[in-house]
Amino acid sequence: MEAGDMKRWLSLIPEVTIIGDVEPIFVDGGHEAMSAPEVWQKVAQEIVSKREEYDGFVVLTSFDTLAYSASALSYMLGRFGKPVIFAGSFIPEDAIEKEMRRKFAAFLEKNKTFTMKSTLINAVQSATMDIGEVGVMFGNVLLRATRAQIERFSKIDFDEDNTNFLGKVDFSFRLSQSRVKRSDAFQKPMVEKFEARIASVHVHPGENGLENVNSSLVKGLFVQCPFVGFLHSFLRGEGAVLGKLPVPVIVYNKGALLKKEDESMKNITVLGDGFYEPLFVKFMWVLSQTSDFQHIKKIMRTEYAGEFGGSHIRDKI
Repeated sequence: MEAGDMKRWLSLIPEVTIIGDVEPIFVDGGHEAMSAPEVWQKVAQEIVSKREEYDGFVVLTSFDTLAYSASALSYMLGRFGKPVIFAGSFIPEDAIEKEMRRKFAAFLEKNKTFTMKSTLINAVQSATMDIGEVGVMFGNVLLRATRAQIERFSKIDFDEDNTNFLGKVDFSFRLSQSRVKRSDAFQKPMVEKFEARIASVHVHPGENGLENVNSSLVKGLFVQCPFVGFLHSFLRGEGAVLGKLPVPVIVYNKGALLKKEDESMKNITVLGDGFYEPLFVKFMWVLSQTSDFQHIKKIMRTEYAGEFGGSHIRDKI
């Protein structure tokens, strides 16, 4: 996509002009543009610089980078005070992994009325609402950016008290009670940087992949465990090895509850709440601020943008 494409594309959707005055701003059109931290920074800086000019913002990006880019802006903008709504492209690019394409196809099969046109119209409408944080619009559902996962869209019914949701469009636009509301107050983000030198390893029983990690080339290690029962055996077998690494390590295991950490795990933080993409981006964000193991543990376990299912959005670290 190029800068001129946006106006031509919007001209094909006249409904958005009924909702409000839409001014397209082109930031980057590379194939993997929104997966790059420097582009996240450019988008955030563009939004912050124009905060007083507009009532809300809609960010269009590729579907496969949606969870990462929306999460990144959630951490950078904090309580922005105005809606920043992400919407992903309707059809994934050919380069998207087969598993993501399969999940997307399954969603479309269950939600035949979904189109990119309806998503964009709903995103523009939500950008005029009483919302003061970053969200992701998918079809007629508006989710908190750090709680957006494709496989969950068709499984959760809208609940005004569910902190995953910011709103839903049906016969009207229903807003969640847990959303952050509009506000004139806004403190410019303190941290706009991300550390990209992180190794991500998905371990399996009998195959951990850690031998391929060169700790001298990375600033952090993010390890995914597939299920809760495997976590404890993994830490018993590999915890000592991970504990000797000179870099901070995140061990993510959805649903895990570690009652006590061994002293040898001072550089290891076990997380059982939240979703992979928002937590991985958060790790990048945290590593740009500190290399202290205890400080990293504290920030990673503290909710900053609703990433653990709460509704707490922080202004500062």
